[in-house]
Amino acid sequence: MNLSSPLKKFATRSDLTYGYVFLHPSPNKPTVLFLHGFPSAAYDWRHRISHFSQSGYGVLAPDLLGYGSSSKPDSAQEYKGKRMADDIVSLLNHENVDKVHGVGHDWRSYLLSRLANYHSVRFYSYSFLGVGYMPPNIVFDLDRANAELKREVGYDTFGFLEFFLEDDAPALLREHVSTVPRFENSSEIGRRSSSTLSTPSSIPQIPRCGSSIWGQLVQ
Repeated sequence: MNLSSPLKKFATRSDLTYGYVFLHPSPNKPTVLFLHGFPSAAYDWRHRISHFSQSGYGVLAPDLLGYGSSSKPDSAQEYKGKRMADDIVSLLNHENVDKVHGVGHDWRSYLLSRLANYHSVRFYSYSFLGVGYMPPNIVFDLDRANAELKREVGYDTFGFLEFFLEDDAPALLREHVSTVPRFENSSEIGRRSSSTLSTPSSIPQIPRCGSSIWGQLVQ
Protein backbone atom coordinates (compact mmCIF):
# COMPACT_ATOMS: atom_id res chain seq x y z
CA MET A 1 0.00 0.00 0.00
CA ASN A 2 1.01 3.62 -0.45
CA LEU A 3 1.37 5.20 3.01
CA SER A 4 1.90 8.61 1.41
CA SER A 5 -1.80 8.76 0.56
CA PRO A 6 -3.71 11.45 2.50
CA LEU A 7 -5.96 10.32 5.31
CA LYS A 8 -9.67 10.13 4.55
CA LYS A 9 -12.03 12.38 6.51
CA PHE A 10 -15.38 11.67 8.13
CA ALA A 11 -17.63 14.09 10.03
CA THR A 12 -19.75 12.58 12.76
CA ARG A 13 -21.81 13.96 15.70
CA SER A 14 -21.50 17.64 16.60
CA ASP A 15 -19.40 18.21 13.47
CA LEU A 16 -16.49 16.25 14.94
CA THR A 17 -14.11 15.05 12.24
CA TYR A 18 -12.04 11.87 12.14
CA GLY A 19 -9.06 11.30 9.90
CA TYR A 20 -8.54 7.64 9.05
CA VAL A 21 -7.00 5.01 6.80
CA PHE A 22 -9.40 2.60 5.12
CA LEU A 23 -8.51 -0.16 2.68
CA HIS A 24 -11.10 -2.50 1.23
CA PRO A 25 -10.71 -6.26 1.81
CA SER A 26 -10.33 -8.88 -0.86
CA PRO A 27 -13.42 -11.02 -1.53
CA ASN A 28 -14.33 -13.21 1.48
CA LYS A 29 -11.78 -11.49 3.72
CA PRO A 30 -12.77 -9.54 6.86
CA THR A 31 -11.69 -6.06 7.96
CA VAL A 32 -9.44 -5.32 10.95
CA LEU A 33 -10.12 -2.23 13.06
CA PHE A 34 -6.99 -0.76 14.69
CA LEU A 35 -7.38 1.63 17.68
CA HIS A 36 -4.12 3.33 18.65
CA GLY A 37 -2.94 4.25 22.15
CA PHE A 38 -1.40 7.37 23.77
CA PRO A 39 0.35 9.44 22.53
CA SER A 40 -0.09 8.07 19.08
CA ALA A 41 -2.03 8.10 15.80
CA ALA A 42 -3.03 5.76 12.99
CA TYR A 43 0.53 5.99 11.66
CA ASP A 44 1.71 3.74 14.47
CA TRP A 45 -0.10 0.88 12.75
CA ARG A 46 1.68 1.40 9.40
CA HIS A 47 3.51 -1.95 9.47
CA ARG A 48 0.35 -3.82 10.51
CA ILE A 49 -1.61 -1.96 7.83
CA SER A 50 0.88 -3.09 5.18
CA HIS A 51 0.96 -6.66 6.46
CA PHE A 52 -2.78 -7.21 6.68
CA SER A 53 -3.71 -5.33 3.53
CA GLN A 54 -1.13 -7.28 1.51
CA SER A 55 -2.70 -10.45 2.91
CA GLY A 56 -6.08 -9.37 1.58
CA TYR A 57 -7.66 -8.10 4.78
CA GLY A 58 -9.50 -4.82 4.95
CA VAL A 59 -8.05 -2.23 7.32
CA LEU A 60 -9.67 0.65 9.18
CA ALA A 61 -7.30 2.72 11.34
CA PRO A 62 -8.58 6.09 12.59
CA ASP A 63 -6.77 8.93 14.28
CA LEU A 64 -8.90 8.84 17.42
CA LEU A 65 -10.53 11.88 18.97
CA GLY A 66 -7.91 14.31 20.26
CA TYR A 67 -5.08 12.92 18.13
CA GLY A 68 -3.46 13.45 14.75
CA SER A 69 -5.77 14.79 12.05
CA SER A 70 -8.99 14.25 14.03
CA SER A 71 -10.96 16.84 16.02
CA LYS A 72 -9.71 17.89 19.46
CA PRO A 73 -12.72 19.14 21.45
CA ASP A 74 -12.02 20.88 24.77
CA SER A 75 -14.87 19.24 26.67
CA ALA A 76 -13.81 16.10 28.56
CA GLN A 77 -17.33 14.73 28.10
CA GLU A 78 -16.71 14.31 24.37
CA TYR A 79 -14.12 11.66 25.19
CA LYS A 80 -16.45 9.36 27.12
CA GLY A 81 -16.27 5.77 25.93
CA LYS A 82 -19.90 5.43 24.84
CA ARG A 83 -19.75 8.54 22.67
CA MET A 84 -16.51 7.56 20.97
CA ALA A 85 -17.74 3.99 20.49
CA ASP A 86 -20.79 5.37 18.70
CA ASP A 87 -18.44 7.45 16.51
CA ILE A 88 -16.47 4.36 15.49
CA VAL A 89 -19.68 2.54 14.57
CA SER A 90 -20.76 5.56 12.52
CA LEU A 91 -17.43 5.32 10.71
CA LEU A 92 -18.03 1.61 10.03
CA ASN A 93 -21.44 2.47 8.63
CA HIS A 94 -19.94 5.23 6.47
CA GLU A 95 -17.57 2.71 4.86
CA ASN A 96 -20.27 -0.01 4.66
CA VAL A 97 -18.33 -2.33 6.95
CA ASP A 98 -20.66 -4.71 8.76
CA LYS A 99 -18.30 -6.52 11.18
CA VAL A 100 -14.62 -6.29 12.09
CA HIS A 101 -11.88 -7.89 14.11
CA GLY A 102 -11.08 -5.22 16.72
CA VAL A 103 -7.55 -4.46 17.96
CA GLY A 104 -7.02 -1.93 20.78
CA HIS A 105 -3.64 -0.80 22.12
CA ASP A 106 -2.80 0.84 25.44
CA TRP A 107 -5.42 3.37 26.60
CA ARG A 108 -7.61 2.66 23.61
CA SER A 109 -8.23 -0.81 24.97
CA TYR A 110 -10.93 0.94 26.99
CA LEU A 111 -12.54 2.15 23.76
CA LEU A 112 -12.49 -1.38 22.38
CA SER A 113 -14.05 -2.47 25.69
CA ARG A 114 -16.90 0.00 25.25
CA LEU A 115 -17.40 -1.19 21.68
CA ALA A 116 -17.66 -4.73 23.03
CA ASN A 117 -20.25 -3.56 25.60
CA TYR A 118 -22.45 -1.47 23.32
CA HIS A 119 -21.87 -2.80 19.80
CA SER A 120 -20.88 -6.46 20.12
CA VAL A 121 -22.85 -7.45 17.01
CA ARG A 122 -20.35 -5.50 14.90
CA PHE A 123 -17.36 -7.63 15.95
CA TYR A 124 -15.93 -11.03 15.10
CA SER A 125 -13.26 -10.81 17.82
CA TYR A 126 -11.34 -8.50 20.17
CA SER A 127 -7.59 -8.24 20.72
CA PHE A 128 -6.35 -6.13 23.65
CA LEU A 129 -2.66 -5.13 23.47
CA GLY A 130 -0.77 -3.82 26.50
CA VAL A 131 -3.93 -3.16 28.52
CA GLY A 132 -6.69 -5.72 29.02
CA TYR A 133 -10.46 -5.43 28.92
CA MET A 134 -11.79 -2.60 31.13
CA PRO A 135 -15.28 -3.08 32.64
CA PRO A 136 -17.67 -0.10 32.55
CA ASN A 137 -18.40 2.07 35.59
CA ILE A 138 -15.08 1.44 37.30
CA VAL A 139 -13.52 4.36 39.17
CA PHE A 140 -9.87 4.95 38.33
CA ASP A 141 -8.26 6.57 41.38
CA LEU A 142 -5.23 8.34 39.90
CA ASP A 143 -3.61 9.21 43.24
CA ARG A 144 -3.96 5.66 44.55
CA ALA A 145 -2.72 4.14 41.30
CA ASN A 146 0.40 6.32 41.27
CA ALA A 147 1.12 5.60 44.94
CA GLU A 148 0.80 1.84 44.49
CA LEU A 149 2.84 1.79 41.28
CA LYS A 150 5.58 3.89 42.84
CA ARG A 151 5.77 1.43 45.72
CA GLU A 152 5.83 -1.59 43.39
CA VAL A 153 7.99 -0.44 40.48
CA GLY A 154 9.78 2.61 41.89
CA TYR A 155 8.07 5.41 39.98
CA ASP A 156 4.59 6.81 39.40
CA THR A 157 3.72 5.39 35.99
CA PHE A 158 0.81 7.79 35.49
CA GLY A 159 2.59 10.88 36.78
CA PHE A 160 2.16 12.54 33.40
CA LEU A 161 -1.61 12.59 33.97
CA GLU A 162 -1.10 14.70 37.09
CA PHE A 163 0.91 17.13 35.00
CA PHE A 164 -1.86 17.35 32.40
CA LEU A 165 -4.28 18.40 35.15
CA GLU A 166 -2.20 21.43 36.11
CA ASP A 167 -3.52 24.85 35.05
CA ASP A 168 -0.24 25.79 33.37
CA ALA A 169 0.18 22.51 31.46
CA PRO A 170 -0.99 23.87 28.06
CA ALA A 171 1.33 26.88 28.31
CA LEU A 172 4.30 24.70 29.28
CA LEU A 173 3.62 22.32 26.40
CA ARG A 174 3.53 25.24 23.95
CA GLU A 175 6.72 26.69 25.41
CA HIS A 176 8.58 23.38 25.18
CA VAL A 177 6.80 21.86 22.22
CA SER A 178 10.02 20.40 20.79
CA THR A 179 10.18 18.02 23.77
CA VAL A 180 6.62 16.76 23.34
CA PRO A 181 6.55 13.18 21.96
CA ARG A 182 5.92 13.30 18.23
CA PHE A 183 6.52 11.28 15.11
CA GLU A 184 9.58 11.91 12.96
CA ASN A 185 8.58 10.44 9.60
CA SER A 186 8.98 11.63 6.05
CA SER A 187 5.70 10.32 4.64
CA GLU A 188 2.63 12.52 4.32
CA ILE A 189 0.61 10.39 6.71
CA GLY A 190 3.42 10.70 9.25
CA ARG A 191 3.52 14.47 8.89
CA ARG A 192 -0.25 14.67 9.20
CA SER A 193 -0.21 12.52 12.33
CA SER A 194 2.57 14.48 14.00
CA SER A 195 1.62 18.01 12.99
CA THR A 196 -0.94 18.47 15.74
CA LEU A 197 1.70 17.75 18.39
CA SER A 198 4.48 19.79 16.80
CA THR A 199 2.47 22.98 16.23
CA PRO A 200 2.07 25.08 19.41
CA SER A 201 -1.17 26.72 18.31
CA SER A 202 -2.81 23.31 17.90
CA ILE A 203 -2.48 22.30 21.57
CA PRO A 204 -5.97 22.79 23.02
CA GLN A 205 -6.79 24.17 26.45
CA ILE A 206 -6.94 21.16 28.75
CA PRO A 207 -10.21 21.13 30.69
CA ARG A 208 -9.80 21.87 34.39
CA CYS A 209 -10.83 18.76 36.31
CA GLY A 210 -9.91 16.58 39.26
CA SER A 211 -8.39 13.12 39.04
CA SER A 212 -11.85 11.59 39.30
CA ILE A 213 -12.52 12.59 35.69
CA TRP A 214 -10.38 9.66 34.53
CA GLY A 215 -12.77 7.27 36.21
CA GLN A 216 -15.71 8.94 34.49
CA LEU A 217 -14.12 8.71 31.03
CA VAL A 218 -13.81 4.93 31.11
CA GLN A 219 -17.58 4.53 31.41
